[in-house]
Amino acid sequence: MDFLLQIAPLLLCLAMFLARQHMLFVGLSGGLLAMLLGGLGLDRATPVFLEAIRSTVGVEVPIMYAALGGLLSEAGCFRAMANICRHYRSKGHLVPITAALVFLQGLITYMIGLGVSTTYLIAPVLASLTGASRPVIASLAIISAIGFSTSPASPETLITAQIAQRPVVEHATAMLPYTLLFYALAAALAAYGVRCQTSRQSRLAGTANQVPLHFPSALRHSAPAVFFLLLLIAGNPANTLLGTTFFTPLLTLILVPLLTVFCTPFSIRQTCVTLIESSRFVLMVLFSVGIFWGFIDIIGKMGAFSALAELASIVPRSLCLPAAMLIGFLVAIPAGAFCTGVLALTLPTMASLNIDSVPMGFIAMAIALGSHLCPVQVNVGALRDGFSLTVKEIVRGNIPYILSALAIAMAAGACVVG
Repeated sequence: MDFLLQIAPLLLCLAMFLARQHMLFVGLSGGLLAMLLGGLGLDRATPVFLEAIRSTVGVEVPIMYAALGGLLSEAGCFRAMANICRHYRSKGHLVPITAALVFLQGLITYMIGLGVSTTYLIAPVLASLTGASRPVIASLAIISAIGFSTSPASPETLITAQIAQRPVVEHATAMLPYTLLFYALAAALAAYGVRCQTSRQSRLAGTANQVPLHFPSALRHSAPAVFFLLLLIAGNPANTLLGTTFFTPLLTLILVPLLTVFCTPFSIRQTCVTLIESSRFVLMVLFSVGIFWGFIDIIGKMGAFSALAELASIVPRSLCLPAAMLIGFLVAIPAGAFCTGVLALTLPTMASLNIDSVPMGFIAMAIALGSHLCPVQVNVGALRDGFSLTVKEIVRGNIPYILSALAIAMAAGACVVG
């Protein structure tokens, strides 16, 4: 009976997520129930709640990276990269260009920690190249899910790293090999979809409206984004080789805006204003996550996650991770609009088992994949608009590919834990 009382707030939160209630209302309901059942007064609950908000909003590097990504997007750097790829479709390189565009979707998502804005850019380009190819659409969904769930600039990675008590950049670096593996699989899926496409009409879609490309200009405009990506991926390994900490977030914050001024039409004033404006979205998300996490921490104070960890410890360790991934995936299908909330609800139990941050990163991947079967997920809406299909067609077409990606992720996660 004590066990049921301890986990009752979590069960309430889970039921409300399945009923598609808003994340903050879910957290409030679970937190209040935990306070009533656990006898926690406001004097004990308030410091726990405020500390959760403080720890969530006080993360400088992900906020900085997200703002830089927004700046590059507004300055047209990502569009220039897409236009370079688009230009070469007329030269008979449809398969590699399609794969390159999907990979570009993943790279940009990794840089800014958000997939939807990139999808609105890349999806129409791919639609003009390949038509509504199901493998291509699914590859965009998969690479976006993996990208934002492992990006050092995303709230999802922040939540995962903080629960695992590991620095965000360090956790993202540890996840990078698995991120690149899924990026390669997604790009290969897109190439396979185009190669197997039999409709000549679909292959030639949009070729009548070629946009002239001034290659030196496009290359110059894309330079800040390429440089930012190199700093994200190669910065830490370069520091290790040099034996000193040279490539730091401060250097990134200085050089990327400077390159934006020199390589794009943006003035110094435009660059400064856009950089600040681009931080608004991630700050808003982090604040809402902090509120939700505050209520979840109150639930944790009454021993809910410890009780679940004791129950989970009975299960063989190699099965704990696949089970958690499957549960997170299933919960994310109806609650996909609130991936961070599902993460905050799922990961503390794994943390109680002293599991490393990398297995937790696989849980984040599974939740992100599940969110792309949710009809109200914003990236699904972007795919709908980009390929001129209905949400139902997008979700139905994604199911076999998303499930295959989940199976691969579960197998890889089991190997990591084993």
